[in-house]
Amino acid sequence: MIRLKTIHASRFLTERPGSFLFVFCLIGMVVSAYVSLHLFWADSEMWPQAAARNLWNRDSNQDFFIKPIFNLLLWLFYKIAIWRDQFPLDIARIFMSFNLAVILVLVFRIIRRISQSELLAIIGVLFLLTTITILEQGTRVRSDMLVCTLNLITL
Repeated sequence: MIRLKTIHASRFLTERPGSFLFVFCLIGMVVSAYVSLHLFWADSEMWPQAAARNLWNRDSNQDFFIKPIFNLLLWLFYKIAIWRDQFPLDIARIFMSFNLAVILVLVFRIIRRISQSELLAIIGVLFLLTTITILEQGTRVRSDMLVCTLNLITL
């Protein structure tokens, strides 16, 4: 006879809050990727994506060294989109959804390291998810979200 062990939500949170965060971020990434693919495209997202295809073109008079990592990623997304016959902004938005999940995990680790409490870190991540920047701009193709990730990695 097989017995299944049931775990109550409160016990799951107190015994394994890191596992809860992983599942929460995984579900959040899937939901944000789905939502980001159905949002309208802002012109601030479309212009850098269209300009990035001219990254290695010597005839282009655009300066790509202002945001080199962001422009290199957009150029890479453009090449992947051409190879897969998809719209480049869709691939970039899926990457930015993954970037949002990385931001949440990094914030969780920083709060946990400072406070020594995983429950407080989960509450901090939940508060972060309710900010207007994350709700409106979290999955948009913007360089500031990528810079936020790089800054959090250095902490």
